[in-house]
Amino acid sequence: MKKIYIVHAILAAFLFGLSTPFSKLILNHNNSPLLLASLFYLGAALFLLPFKIKNLKNEISQLISHKSDLKRIAGAIIFGGITGPVALLYGIKYSSPESASLLLNMETVATSFFAWFVFKEHLSTKVILSSILTVIAGSLLVINFNLSINYGGALIILACIFWGIDNNLTANVASISPTVNTILKGFFAGSFNFLMFLMFENGLIILNDVFYALIIGAFSYGLSIILYINSARNIGASRSQIIFSINPFLGSIVSFMIFQTMLSMEFVIAFLLMIIGIALLIYEHHHHEHTHHEVNHLHEHSHDDKHHDHFHEGITPGQKHSHQHFHHKITHSHIHYPDIHHKHEH
Repeated sequence: MKKIYIVHAILAAFLFGLSTPFSKLILNHNNSPLLLASLFYLGAALFLLPFKIKNLKNEISQLISHKSDLKRIAGAIIFGGITGPVALLYGIKYSSPESASLLLNMETVATSFFAWFVFKEHLSTKVILSSILTVIAGSLLVINFNLSINYGGALIILACIFWGIDNNLTANVASISPTVNTILKGFFAGSFNFLMFLMFENGLIILNDVFYALIIGAFSYGLSIILYINSARNIGASRSQIIFSINPFLGSIVSFMIFQTMLSMEFVIAFLLMIIGIALLIYEHHHHEHTHHEVNHLHEHSHDDKHHDHFHEGITPGQKHSHQHFHHKITHSHIHYPDIHHKHEH
């Protein structure tokens, strides 16, 4: 497996894992979850905008001309940017931070289910076993805390289902970069939720908490989402999500530190099971002869792989860029994963 994309998924998990306990701290000040959801995504968009301001217009034009990607982005904004974070933050409000963090394991199950059942992504035996270990790890912690599915827990599970859909939609968007993807999601979803807050809620806006929320949005949602999308596009939605699923454990550790809760033996065992599950993915080698048919498409790519050997002046082999390009039919064998060039049957 491409090790750098595993690192991206782990860093994404670490940054997102911090958001749950920090969100609970802000919500304890009687802030609105709807306001917080909007600020998180607006913070992500504002943080990333300077990095893509020069190419933003060009990438949006490419997205508009790529109708299938435009539909995927619209779905990702609705499920991942609007409904997902709102359900999560209302769930966190009515749950303990430890329980909320642990229930986020359900996002892995949802992502893998939609990847296999709806988007027809191939899952190997190791991926399935890794998924099972992840579910067992989460179940151990849920049983340890004697957690019942109450109002807050049900909302968090619903958020995980929404994000499972979002993860698969986003992994198949090819015409724009992960950064622009996140900017669009952050701007439209954040603005919509902020408008809903102004229209339907009369909560106070505490300026200090607004600042902290924007910072959390910048790193836990902005930078984290970019790292996750980059991983999902290169190793597949289900695999990147299984790695990303360590974020509930990281969030739980931080929650233990902030709220002075003792670590349990069940937590240690569950953490070890999660590490084993990730190790299975790292040492997975999916390799067989396969055929790429002729295709003319547009997506972000570089010339340091086995599928993009065309030439541009001024473009170095590893430099990311996006344009319409043609692939000839080819049959070859190499280690590969369900990225946008390897959606073939098995």
